[in-house]
Amino acid sequence: MDRLGKDPRCEWASRIQADARRICGRSEGVKFSCEKGDLSIVLHEDAIGPVVRAIAEAEPSMPVEIQGFFQRICYLLENGERVELLESG
Repeated sequence: MDRLGKDPRCEWASRIQADARRICGRSEGVKFSCEKGDLSIVLHEDAIGPVVRAIAEAEPSMPVEIQGFFQRICYLLENGERVELLESG
């Protein structure tokens, strides 16, 4: 939590969601939800690359304390670990 009581991971998740939607050209299939400090991500399989790219592009300007969190998301997406994807169609 920052000094205002907000979770910076959620604020960055919102930015990454918007960037990923812009990159892949679709708003559906890219959803980041932050509730009670838990971040859930729902992605269409076509959105994995844009989300990874959006995180990579945002990383240099992210606070150091949350970079590892988003690097872990990239790792999970790129390696398909513990990830449930929406089917095409």
